Amino acid sequence: MAAGTLNLTISNTNIDATLTDFPVVVFLDSTNASALFAELEANNLKLKVFDSTETTQRYCEIESWDDTAETAVLHVKVPSVSSSAETVLKLQYDSTFADNTTYVGVTGSTAAQNVWDSDFVAVYHMAQDPSGGAGAVKDSTSNEINATSSGSMTTGDLLDGLVNGAIDFDGSDDYLYTPDADDALNLTSTITLEAVITPSSTLDVDNPPGFIGIISRQETPDLVDSYTLGVNTDGILQFGSSGGNIQGTKNSWAADTDFYVAGTYQSSGLTGNLYVDGVAEVLTTDNYDTMAGGANSLAIGKHRSQAGDYFPGGLDEIRISKIIRAAAWIKATNYSLKDSLITIESPAAEVVCENFSLAISLFATPNIDTPQVYCEPFELSGNITASLGLAVQASDFDLSGSLTANLGLAVSSQVFSLVSNLTGSVQVVTINKSIPYYLFYLTGSADGETDIQIPIKSFQSRLRSGDPTYLSVAIQGTEYASAISARANGDLVVKMAYMDSAGDIQLAEEIARVLLESIDILEGGKNQSIVLSGHATTTPTPKTVTLEDPIYSRLYEGKYRYRFAEPDLYLRPGDTVEVDDITFTADLISYSVNARNQLMEIAEA
Repeated sequence: MAAGTLNLTISNTNIDATLTDFPVVVFLDSTNASALFAELEANNLKLKVFDSTETTQRYCEIESWDDTAETAVLHVKVPSVSSSAETVLKLQYDSTFADNTTYVGVTGSTAAQNVWDSDFVAVYHMAQDPSGGAGAVKDSTSNEINATSSGSMTTGDLLDGLVNGAIDFDGSDDYLYTPDADDALNLTSTITLEAVITPSSTLDVDNPPGFIGIISRQETPDLVDSYTLGVNTDGILQFGSSGGNIQGTKNSWAADTDFYVAGTYQSSGLTGNLYVDGVAEVLTTDNYDTMAGGANSLAIGKHRSQAGDYFPGGLDEIRISKIIRAAAWIKATNYSLKDSLITIESPAAEVVCENFSLAISLFATPNIDTPQVYCEPFELSGNITASLGLAVQASDFDLSGSLTANLGLAVSSQVFSLVSNLTGSVQVVTINKSIPYYLFYLTGSADGETDIQIPIKSFQSRLRSGDPTYLSVAIQGTEYASAISARANGDLVVKMAYMDSAGDIQLAEEIARVLLESIDILEGGKNQSIVLSGHATTTPTPKTVTLEDPIYSRLYEGKYRYRFAEPDLYLRPGDTVEVDDITFTADLISYSVNARNQLMEIAEA
């Protein structure tokens, strides 16, 4: 059994037709995969991506992996993405797995190349240092048409991009080129060109001064295009081939803004399309011509070697295909690149046990008109009937026969139901301790503000002997941004509570408190969120804590590691842990909680 599993769900909302061998981008971070990074650390090959039945593996390219920052970008090949139902993948991870080099690999590995079907001629994630010498910028396909920089490109030109990395072009002499006469790039029949562009200055009718090339290949040097995708002197997206071209309608491109652009072209029948952010452009010019072959290199970031022909700004995800990619493919790619196609969740925890024990307390107080009955969920066959003043506490409770008086109850699973009438005036309050609730507060007294409670979608906390406690909280959306900024010197406080059947909070306890140190407002795509984090130093008194029902354990290099499906709120680093007849001192304690799952992991000192 894997140490952990993530559900990767592709919504069919933006899938207009079934897609075959579609490469979906998977963005992992602290809000959706903290437990994965804690488990694998830098061992990024110890994961497996399966279909929904967890029987057939999928190929996976690791574009980036930073376990310290808890960020990673993966590209996964999905044989079929449905337009009528969700497509679900299962990502398993376990530090005890052997390296899964058959199906998972970094850019350039055979496994990573298998992500890209044979119709992809070249794919550049633009995630390598352009000053690294010949072939430094890697092609992810098996064609391995790696690109080399020209001009004045430096390490500083490798930037953060829409997906991961992007390369910055100065608009004067910077560009990338591939070896001449590469047959795979000599396309004359059908083609699809794709790119993410981030201009450093606004492009419109007044700028650029020349035809700015994004992707270009010439039939003859600086004379005739074999194929070119770029922005013309009117600021309009254009695909050119030999003596013809097609042009769209968009004529203004805001500076420092990401745009996904694509062009398709077919010499036979002379047809083509242009797309901006996944939407087909209305063509204003359709002066078609066939694509002529040529022995010149591919250029990225320029058209011809003339003033005004160089792209100013960032380029990312350059993709070239030898077929016409359908409109549904282009649309899905746009959503995928912008992290708006897939959702990532930990599956609901499943607990299987042979022995179950439950402590029940029933309190009915004499001389009160409406006595309270407090209970955790329990199962009862028959009736409990007694006079007021009944109190039952039992870890193994078996009722046989019947006790006769005024109270008859039955609770099955987590639902409270009556199997006989209540006689007398009795109010029943059910406190369900099997479902904890987590409440987050940001204190305001240090800034002259009141404390504020904010809904959260997840939090992570780490406690290590001798180190400050770390807490990170993820908030869905950005509506609380102003309130948070007004409490920049506050404390982050997480409480755990239970609720009764009326929805009222019961038994709330503080489990983590740190000083707010970092506010990250993430506004990209539709998954806007705010991540708050901070530290605090505490010195707990060591004690002995007995834990039960671990869901995972291992002994590695003489050190124990245990994982539990429910946090122990009182365990602290330095405590002596007793579990499974094993005793050890806790060094690192990690909590990871979201709407679907909660985990506690303990590592031995």
